[in-house]
Amino acid sequence: MPPAWAGEPGLAVAEANAGLDLGLEDLLRQGLKAVPQAVQVSTASRFAQSAEQAPAQTYVLTDAEIRAYGLRSMADILNCLPGLFTTSNGNFVYVAARGLGRPGDFNARLLLMIDGVRVNENIFDAALIGPEFYVDVDLIDRVEFTPGPGSALYGNNAFFGVIQVQTKRADKLAGLRARLALDSQRGSSWQASAGQRLDSGAEGWISISGFQQDRIPLNSPAPAERVDRLRDHNWDHGTRLLARASMAGWSFRAGHSERVRGNASPLDPTRPGSGIGQGRSIYFNQFAALGYEGALGANWDLTVEASSKVLQSRRRDPLEQPGRPPLELETLSEGQWDEFALRLGSSAWRGHYVLGGLEWQRDRLQRIALGARGLPPDLDFTSASERLGVFVQDEWQLHAQHRLVLGLRWDHDRRADGSRLNPRLAWVWQLSPEANLKLMQGSAYRAPNFYEFRSNQAPGLPVLEAERTRSLELALEHRLTPQLQYRASLYRARMSGLISQVLKPDTGLSFVNSDVVRSRGLELGLEKRWDGGARLQLGLSLQRSRELGSGAELDNSPRRLFKLAYSQPLWRDDLQLGWQTQAMSRRQVPAGSLPGQALHHLHLLWRQSADSEWSLGLRNLMGVSYADQPDVGLPPLRQEGRVLRLQFKHRVGS
Repeated sequence: MPPAWAGEPGLAVAEANAGLDLGLEDLLRQGLKAVPQAVQVSTASRFAQSAEQAPAQTYVLTDAEIRAYGLRSMADILNCLPGLFTTSNGNFVYVAARGLGRPGDFNARLLLMIDGVRVNENIFDAALIGPEFYVDVDLIDRVEFTPGPGSALYGNNAFFGVIQVQTKRADKLAGLRARLALDSQRGSSWQASAGQRLDSGAEGWISISGFQQDRIPLNSPAPAERVDRLRDHNWDHGTRLLARASMAGWSFRAGHSERVRGNASPLDPTRPGSGIGQGRSIYFNQFAALGYEGALGANWDLTVEASSKVLQSRRRDPLEQPGRPPLELETLSEGQWDEFALRLGSSAWRGHYVLGGLEWQRDRLQRIALGARGLPPDLDFTSASERLGVFVQDEWQLHAQHRLVLGLRWDHDRRADGSRLNPRLAWVWQLSPEANLKLMQGSAYRAPNFYEFRSNQAPGLPVLEAERTRSLELALEHRLTPQLQYRASLYRARMSGLISQVLKPDTGLSFVNSDVVRSRGLELGLEKRWDGGARLQLGLSLQRSRELGSGAELDNSPRRLFKLAYSQPLWRDDLQLGWQTQAMSRRQVPAGSLPGQALHHLHLLWRQSADSEWSLGLRNLMGVSYADQPDVGLPPLRQEGRVLRLQFKHRVGS
């Protein structure tokens, strides 16, 4: 069995990555002089293999880069990856991929995974990447992003790509560790963890973290005399708990997150000047997963995983109207679901690695209820459903320099009342030890989620069809010298039936299947390293997405994204400078046209000792004022301004 195929994204992948990233981290501390080669990835094929052999482009961001650039959250991490950018309305963080990030989306077209466990919830199919995300950044070992349709392997949600978050193992979290951070926007965060690896190979860690921010700056204009009062109601706090343990092929992971976001809410929306009350958005999420990964003989690998998840979110707003008792209006979203996955891989046939599997999701509860708190709801939609997927993939080594990948997946969604087939074809040509060329054809679908389905069913609007996409991509990666590498990826995609949120006077917010959309794009990247340890990464994404019928460009779809990341040791490896520039071009949104912007971030990292570390970061260095329109029917909202952040980390034992 080829070593690169020895395993699945569980323990084996983690073992491979642990060795790789320990090396990367150590090398970075010493000043990494060459672009790393044979980087292991697992998202493109659901098993560990080198990025050069993988049948799809996969971008990797490591723990070392998170520290070098002072990345604070999952949103900061995604903004570093090619083709991705995020927006926020203060409650929810939205991510757009390759120009597709339409207002009102809830990240349902990106599959989000933690250590191989799907974590998109079952009401909006949303990938939660805001403060309620389970994983604190200090626990992240690496993040992989594989853009493009991935339903042939992953089924629903893998429409624009797959994001895989891999957490650290106990060797990186051994002993006791703690972090405290404060920022200039009255925000603070903390994290503490304890980990241990035993001589028997068993290991585990547990982490708890929290955050708080008071008097958050307003994201829309307000009369000067009301600003202070509105900010008093604008706050955010939450906690997260995450644990991981493994022994003899078995692994257990569990996560919990809860968050309360406060906001100013008019006491009577029908009467201007009626007063301001305290609104709240309350988020509660939990998951637990048990898995086994092992070999069945010399040429067979088995992975089995079962997980259970819970979601609950409540939006509460006070209501005080003349002649009526005060009420608190509540919108409740509640989900409970179980998943079971089995994968079997074999290299029994010479030149082939065949991977097959099935995935089953049982939605025990899907519920949306609206009404006054403490009273029977005015509207109550409750349902249960099931999804089943079966897939097979063959990686065929045709020749020493040529590899062909064939894949097919069948999915059935009981609520969406339909079955779907998604094929996959990829050809990998190793042009030389320094260059490879990949041609990839993929397809994907996304069934309407429970929220979209019920929103149209309740008023008797047309039943939504599933979205479909097909894409073709050609990618080249070439290392010109050990210190200089470039990549280029040219793609086109055709999307039909994209589900879009619309606001109409008679039906309010509802959903429609849009016209056919065609998207074309080019992604360019360059990485340069110097002997002294400096590192430069440049990325340029060019794309254009438009509806074929009307010729109109999609909303929130900038034609150009530019990203720069530079790090430089200033004094040995103890003091390091990190600089980032992230820019995007003008884009159209429902409210009109938003200008382009360029944001700059500066970060200083000081390793005081082997056990202590200080960092000082300035996000949005120039204080650029810019806006996004993440929600249909609401005006553009101001985004985060200049933020100064000081952080301290310390560890005891190892």
